[in-house]
Amino acid sequence: MTRTKRALGCLILCLAISSCAMRSKAIKEADLRQNVPKPAVKEEVAIEQVEEKITIASAPAPSIDKAGPFQPAVPEKITYDQITNLIGEFLEIKAVDNVSGQPRFVGTSENKLVTLEMIGDKDNISIASIKLVYPDDIEPINSDLNNAIAIRFLKNVAPENKDWSSSIKDIVNKFHSLQIGDKKEETILFNTKEIKIVSDKNANAITVITRYQ
Repeated sequence: MTRTKRALGCLILCLAISSCAMRSKAIKEADLRQNVPKPAVKEEVAIEQVEEKITIASAPAPSIDKAGPFQPAVPEKITYDQITNLIGEFLEIKAVDNVSGQPRFVGTSENKLVTLEMIGDKDNISIASIKLVYPDDIEPINSDLNNAIAIRFLKNVAPENKDWSSSIKDIVNKFHSLQIGDKKEETILFNTKEIKIVSDKNANAITVITRYQ
């Protein structure tokens, strides 16, 4: 009986020691698991971002274009047909003596109040002018015809100005306000031409001269 008790006591002691050992091992393994660093997880990058970085890296460096040589303005050409558009029917136009070796064309209205002059080849007129006479006793119908021809002439030679009707009205009003002996000149500049307007009260006339550069 005594042996049995001793054996039982030894068994209990062994089990206790084994249990303590197992607990100690479990504690150590837990500590090890806590101390082991977690593997780094790489942040996912969108494919679009990767493609954008590749595109930027592979894109060639921007180049700076050198300014080309200076290009002067091309001289404007205007033809006989353009100038006489819609006014030729009111004028009898003829070729007359040349001026400085250039052809010259002159047209006069039936009432002699309008005179058109063009210098240059028909496909390249260099100077075009129109003279409008306003006598003191001019009839309203003839005054209106003068104004209409002047507007059409300016629209033909300088279509970039869209309000020649108002311009002619102002020019005629200023002309009528001049005193005898007064003469007034006004120049309008465009890119490739200049238009000079001469109001001469002595001659009772307004002359519009267009020169092409």
